[in-house]
Amino acid sequence: MVHFDGTAWSSITAGDAALPTLFALWGSGANDFWAVGASGPVLHWSGSIWSAEASAGYELNSVWGLSTGDIWLAGPNGVVLQGNGSRWALSDSGAATDLVGLWGSATAGIWAVGAGGTALHNASPPWQVRESGAAVRWPPV
Repeated sequence: MVHFDGTAWSSITAGDAALPTLFALWGSGANDFWAVGASGPVLHWSGSIWSAEASAGYELNSVWGLSTGDIWLAGPNGVVLQGNGSRWALSDSGAATDLVGLWGSATAGIWAVGAGGTALHNASPPWQVRESGAAVRWPPV
């Protein structure tokens, strides 16, 4: 992994954690970034080092948050999790497809997209399927 400080690129490590294949990155500021990927790691950047946080226990394709204390993760088989970095709770998406992207404007305004044109919205939980009319694997949002 590399980091740009405004002047130059430099290599960075995950401290003692082995860097897995990463699929997504989200941050709320220069000293607060989250990364997810293969084998279910959840990595956090504190501004100086990457550290492995509590594992979500799932392979993860996407990460998005409202703040460092309200983070959402998505992955294969409709997996959606919400947490604060140290604890994660399943949020029943009702989907069985691979989810690859998350975006929102509030806790009750999150979109998840994925394989087969899957589009889910949790405007008023539980998650609701929104017909996209597409039969494609959405790119991350």
